[in-house]
Amino acid sequence: MTEMVGQMFETFFIRCYVLVKLNLYFWGLTLIGGVLAGIGPALLTINQLFATYEWAYDQLTVKAAWQIYKENFKRGNAIFYLFLVAFSIVGYNLFIAVQLKGPFFFGLVFILGFALLFLTISFNFFLQLNSHFDTSFRELLKLATITFFTNFFLVLKVLGGLLVIGLLTYRFPGLILFATIALTQVTISFFLKGWFSKINENLAITEGDFSEETTEFN
Repeated sequence: MTEMVGQMFETFFIRCYVLVKLNLYFWGLTLIGGVLAGIGPALLTINQLFATYEWAYDQLTVKAAWQIYKENFKRGNAIFYLFLVAFSIVGYNLFIAVQLKGPFFFGLVFILGFALLFLTISFNFFLQLNSHFDTSFRELLKLATITFFTNFFLVLKVLGGLLVIGLLTYRFPGLILFATIALTQVTISFFLKGWFSKINENLAITEGDFSEETTEFN
């Protein structure tokens, strides 16, 4: 019993340590990129690190983080600013629509609000998918969109997770520095595990069918 409790505490502290480490990597790499050019690559970096090593804290080295950061610098900025521009445009229009009266604008508020939700969650889906699948930027965008519109309960779970983390951060602001970013990405990664397995199964079936067709042709 004592040994089991000891293992539970060890697992708990290791996971806390990994979250803190990833979160500090995020802020450090963001600053290295001058903030504006560092946020996107830093997000991709901590996602890639966790996707590769998970809770193996000794593998989460500065060298590994820096290598991934450099490799993801262009893509990270591309996806971050693509979503930021889209979010800003929709957000501005929502701000205007809220101030106008009439049934049309009332409906428009809901549409624009849904668009903001879509952009927020799809952006996080893209970050996760990028860490698990080696494919083009465009294909990842398509896959993130498909993931959002075909997994209603998954979206609800992710939204719920984001709200809980947001409330915790509001209650304990220090989490912004030490845990919030990493905890958000790790939580979403946990929710998406089943979806990743489903995609891998479909890819395996597709590759198997392609191999059979090639063999028959030869």
